[in-house]
Amino acid sequence: EVCQFDYFEVARFPAYFSYPLDRVIKLRYEYLRDCKGIPIQLARVDDVLRFGDREFATEIALDDDNGAAFAKFAEERDCSLRMRKNRRKPRRRHH
Repeated sequence: EVCQFDYFEVARFPAYFSYPLDRVIKLRYEYLRDCKGIPIQLARVDDVLRFGDREFATEIALDDDNGAAFAKFAEERDCSLRMRKNRRKPRRRHH
């Protein structure tokens, strides 16, 4: 399994590996799972990834707000990831 996609689905859509993992693949997976309650197994990998953000939101996630909720989710997630990254303590150098 790759991001809970069946290996067969990923193999049928090799372009999967050309999409940025955090910025596209994980973002859409988390939106479907956490915000929409849609199991990713119900959506084919090529359908989830081939659309732009607005089309993904309206066609796959079935949003009726022209992608506004998905855009807000993406922005909040991005801010959260940056904050986590900035919280990491700097490594100490051993002398």
